[in-house]
Amino acid sequence: MRIFTHSTLLALGATFILPAPLLLASAGTPAPIPSSPPTPYWTVGRNDAVITARDTQSKVWADVLHGSIGETYYPNINVADSRDIEFVVVHNGHATPVSEMSHHYSLVNDKALAVRVVNTPASKAYVLQETFFTNPHTSALVMEFHRHILTGVTSDYQLYLFSNPHLDNLGTGNSGYAAVVQGHPVLIAENGSVSSAVASSPAFTQTSTGYMGSTDGLTQAQGNIGQIVPLAGSAATFTGVVAVGYGSSPSQATSAATATLGSASAVASGTLPAASVPTTALLGQFIAQWHQYLAPLYRPHDLTPQLRREYWLALMTIKAAEDKTDIGAMAASLTTPWGEDEPATSASVTGYHMTWVRDAYQMASALLAAGDKRTASQILHWFFTTDQYPNGNSPKILMPTAPLFGQVRNSTKMDFR
Repeated sequence: MRIFTHSTLLALGATFILPAPLLLASAGTPAPIPSSPPTPYWTVGRNDAVITARDTQSKVWADVLHGSIGETYYPNINVADSRDIEFVVVHNGHATPVSEMSHHYSLVNDKALAVRVVNTPASKAYVLQETFFTNPHTSALVMEFHRHILTGVTSDYQLYLFSNPHLDNLGTGNSGYAAVVQGHPVLIAENGSVSSAVASSPAFTQTSTGYMGSTDGLTQAQGNIGQIVPLAGSAATFTGVVAVGYGSSPSQATSAATATLGSASAVASGTLPAASVPTTALLGQFIAQWHQYLAPLYRPHDLTPQLRREYWLALMTIKAAEDKTDIGAMAASLTTPWGEDEPATSASVTGYHMTWVRDAYQMASALLAAGDKRTASQILHWFFTTDQYPNGNSPKILMPTAPLFGQVRNSTKMDFR
């Protein structure tokens, strides 16, 4: 691991690269693209958890792996928008990303896809707890954090958030910059038809956007970008919340993020309540929606408590793979297998977050067995009305936004003729 200084963030390990230096400029201006920018890739396909709200108003999904957020998806299951969103703790000049810590996972509630992660570094000098879920009423990811310092001087610690946007299925062509919304700093990124906005409570005091693998200090960049912000908190126990909003425009994404934290006016005026307050109600509603979905389903009585928890988790994970616009379209998996070797350089879907007849059949069968006849019927209806040729054949793969990727319809699945 390399040394971190106040003005410079360098490579952390072999693959974790951040832009440098971290500056707050009065005006952002585009900088020349590096002559040899590194090729962007997706992340690994092994996920520890998947989170999404049950309500279809919230059209965002997120993978959790290595204690942090990996790929996110918006506005459909086949559109990936991120490679990495991760906290970084700096202690005495040494930076440790969450992915290099040990992790303990748990569900906030056995019947909801809200995930709590307790991260501990090798030094055991501090603990960083995260709670991940999505706003059930808009397209925003919620990342609550709680850092507790166990040893050392609190002023020797700094907490940062790093984001590597891969918007609209692309790691290239992303534009990033900082904006001030009614006095509240927000990190913006946009590419194609998708935009993201990152805001926090407490509010950011500095922001930076730079090219991945480059040491140029930037406030505005376009390409394979990384965005990083310090999270202000000098107490031994520091609690806050980060909201990552998504939308079809920067303003829509910003609205999703700020609405998740509280009203924009409350944020700007400094009257926003303690960081845990704005999202406490949202978490309760998030949990309640999943409870409502599971309530009428079959309840096995002959399982151990652990197997019963796994049963509910399996049903929620299957249901979470359903698109929220094209109801009945099921992603085979919200992942990009071998993504670390899969370049994110073309606007196409390279992972398993597409719809296969074979996989959807298995999902529908499992949900039907559990008593979810409605979703099983919607899956069948979607295939009959969307995923079938006039001669009765079915394409091998199909996306909810099929016109964008119509080429996949050229092949048929031999075992479903």
